[in-house]
Amino acid sequence: YEILRRTEGHRTPAEGSFRALGSSPPSQLPRRAGGPVSRETVQQSGEERRRDRFSSKNVEDNHAALPPSAHVTMRQRMEMERRSSAGMEVLPSRLREALAIGTASVVYPPLLNWAETGKTLSQSLRDDPRHRSFLSSSRAVLRAHGWGRLLLTGLETSLAREICYNTSRWALYGMVRQRMGGRENAGFGTRLAVALGSGAVGSLLANPFDLIRVRQQSRAMESFSLGTAELVRFLDEQRGRGEGLRSLWKGWQINAARAACFTAGSMMTYEEAKARLSVAGVAEGPVQHLLSGAAMGLVGTFCYMPADNIRTAIYTTQIRFCGQMTSSAAAQSLSAQTMICRHTMLGLVLRMYEKGGFLAFYKGMGGALCRTVPACMIFPSTMEQSRKLWGLSYF
Repeated sequence: YEILRRTEGHRTPAEGSFRALGSSPPSQLPRRAGGPVSRETVQQSGEERRRDRFSSKNVEDNHAALPPSAHVTMRQRMEMERRSSAGMEVLPSRLREALAIGTASVVYPPLLNWAETGKTLSQSLRDDPRHRSFLSSSRAVLRAHGWGRLLLTGLETSLAREICYNTSRWALYGMVRQRMGGRENAGFGTRLAVALGSGAVGSLLANPFDLIRVRQQSRAMESFSLGTAELVRFLDEQRGRGEGLRSLWKGWQINAARAACFTAGSMMTYEEAKARLSVAGVAEGPVQHLLSGAAMGLVGTFCYMPADNIRTAIYTTQIRFCGQMTSSAAAQSLSAQTMICRHTMLGLVLRMYEKGGFLAFYKGMGGALCRTVPACMIFPSTMEQSRKLWGLSYF
């Protein structure tokens, strides 16, 4: 009441309230010739005056009518909003999108690296009875070397890999989808093809990080090494065979197939789940993103597991796809015909199938689910909120 009285200069609260709301007291309203003013006329007149008072051309007059203490608050708020929006607009939208994705990519690896270590060990040491599952592999590392070895092996390489891999494929997919008119205008087949290509491109960029991380984690029972030390060791091994930096893209074919399958399955599931939840009445927000991410992780894991097992076998054995001989003692005891078959991609797949059947391609499925499903719940939710902070719309 004090604010209204000082602002409007009226002695009575009734008259000051009417004027502050943009309407006149009932005593000053025009009367119809033939009777008193009805309540509907009073309300209609007040609404019209209120709309006129708060129209865009009268904003300054309304601002001047406020007390001096409110002037400072409003000016500060408007200036802060102007500077914030101007600061966001300085950065290109593509750079802001990359920063949002990269920021979200560093959240989940420290929480889930233990499951990735157990999964990689169970795949690379599949003939060892101590590593029949990712849980038994995790327990073996924990008993022999403690929590530090299980949680930190390959973590720094995994962080670099996630930033490179996620930023490239999500940004590329979003850019191409926008060029095609968005999710509503681009058909399912078109978006599926774009997701396949985006995953393949992302895997090519992240292949060196994948290779070093898998080698680190496959030796978790033997030693602990940083990514740089493992990189130097790997390059020394390849230099002795006459190969250079191109060996960092060893197994790129199966890695690209793995990433393409995962990206296509997970992104299509994420978009479709968001659309179905929106129809069901779940508003766009953290709850919708978490539920869609859980579905995304389940479908994506089933899509990439066969290629993931083949990739681990390639990264942890001395295989060259040109059909040359390997340096392992077991391979030297084989006949020449068997070795040539084994060193081709088809030969490796056949050997895995002979030893474990169809389930051999889903070795480490439990570890993959324990890592991928939570990661797919954390990453999209964090990415969506990060996009809003960077002034972008939801994905």
